[in-house]
Amino acid sequence: MRFVNPEALETILSNLTSKINDLNKASATLSTEEQGYIQTLQSEIDTLNGAVTDLNGNLNGTLSDAQMLQEAALNATMTAQNYLTAAICFRNDQKSSAECGAIAFGQS
Repeated sequence: MRFVNPEALETILSNLTSKINDLNKASATLSTEEQGYIQTLQSEIDTLNGAVTDLNGNLNGTLSDAQMLQEAALNATMTAQNYLTAAICFRNDQKSSAECGAIAFGQS
């Protein structure tokens, strides 16, 4: 049987215990830091999601505005075309004044 030096064994075990305690502390610190990073990232994700939601709302509003402007432009173009056709009608005496006037309002 081999001889074991109790003092050396005690020193080794004490060092091992100290290292284990250091590792446990480091692990706890890392866990705390990890939770902090997770919370920070979640907060940033929430902020970005909110910004995307706002942007989508703005884009939908812009699209709606663009469609309304397109309709208004089409109506203005049709009205201008009717007025021009009516003006030509009046100028060339193609039809009666009432008929030419009706053209201006898109009634013929």
